[in-house]
Amino acid sequence: MQGNTMARQKNLNHVPRQDRNRLLEGLEVYDYDNGELLGYLVEISHQGMQLNSRRAMIPARRYRMRIKLPPDHFPSPELHCTAVTRWSQPAGSEGFQAGFALAESSTEILDTICKLINMFGFQERETRFLATLQEFDRRC
Repeated sequence: MQGNTMARQKNLNHVPRQDRNRLLEGLEVYDYDNGELLGYLVEISHQGMQLNSRRAMIPARRYRMRIKLPPDHFPSPELHCTAVTRWSQPAGSEGFQAGFALAESSTEILDTICKLINMFGFQERETRFLATLQEFDRRC
């Protein structure tokens, strides 16, 4: 089983950089309960994620989310997870940025996040994002 997982991850690493960027632009995140578009995924780690959004997110609000996944690379069309808003701030003329901490972590969720991290090259940015979440937690 582990060998199969490693083989799948290796295949995802062969997605050309320009295709990774194009796929990432299409990763929409929706509120599971009301179907509203929350924003677009720009960062993800095993502990949380960052979205670009047209509106500010309510701090400490718990969201059930649906993240649309690239159909050619994942067996399921969506990742369902629950996350809590940790911070939200203006992002210039582009709207807002918001950081979320995962409120649950099943094997399926973590496996899908691992694939996203490998596919989109989030490893380099994961450390900075986690530092931002930890800094916010220290201030609160």
